Order: sequence, then C-alpha cells, then structure tokens
Amino acid sequence: MQTSEREAQRIQNLVLGRPRPAPTVGPKPKGLSKQEWRAEKARLCAQGRELLPGVEERVQLIEAYGGRQGTCETIAQLERRQHRSGAIARLYASRAIDADQLAAADRIATTSRAVTADAPVRTASWETRTGGGSGGGDVDIALLGSGLGEYTLWWWLTTIKASVRR
Repeated sequence: MQTSEREAQRIQNLVLGRPRPAPTVGPKPKGLSKQEWRAEKARLCAQGRELLPGVEERVQLIEAYGGRQGTCETIAQLERRQHRSGAIARLYASRAIDADQLAAADRIATTSRAVTADAPVRTASWETRTGGGSGGGDVDIALLGSGLGEYTLWWWLTTIKASVRR
C-alpha cells in the first residue's frame, strides 16, 4: 500500500505538477477547548500537507526554486556554492594552514587588489589591415588583474608548500 500511495503522490505532485494536497480537517470534536482544538487543528493540517519521504524533499525543492530559469537542482546547487566559504577559509578550518599563513594570505590578497586595481596594459594588434588602417593603431586595453591574481596565488601556494616541507 505504501508503494502505490508513494507512486500516486509522485505522479500527482512531480509529474503533473499539482500543488500539495489540501488537508481535510473535520468539525471540532466535543470535549476539546478552543485552545486544544486550535493546536490539534494545526497538527492535522501540517500532517495532511506532508507527503511521503522521497516525494516530500523533491516537492520542497520545487517550491523553493520553481519558476526560475533552469532546473531546481541546478539552482539549489548554485546557491549552495555561492554561500560556501572561500578556499583559504576552508584550508584554515581544516587546519591545513595556521593563523600566520592565513594572515599572510590576507595581506597578499589586499596587496594584490591594491596593485591590480587600475593597472591596464596596452596591447596592439599588428595584423595586416585591408581597410587602409595602420597596424597597431587600434590599441586595446586589457586589465592585468586576473593574471597577477593567478601569479599571486601560485607564489603563495609554493611558499606554503616550501614551509610545510621544512
């Protein structure tokens, strides 16, 4: 019976996309006070809305992330990834680096951001022009930030590896 009920819930809520079932709550039983009936009614409503395991988790995911572009799983995974702490913080939390190395990483990152904030480099295209333009006359501006950031990270990691080997 449990399997057929689960399959019915799965088809109704996941395949057909219907909303959660509305809870059915009968009239107030005699002998219960207003306060007791209010608590019992809230419990019955919550129990009536709840689906079987497996279907409930998927419906919660659809309710939380439905209506957006992309699948619910992809959006949930992206949101978890955005709220995850940075690589340096995870290294420190796992005790792969100590407080001094964490402080050095922070100083390196701050210095790197300060140096590369507005440091453009001029690059020129020396291709042959057919339209009569001169070679190198069309100069593009490209920022050095990502290249210097990668170099800074590489230097920092080699420094850490060297200090671990000692």
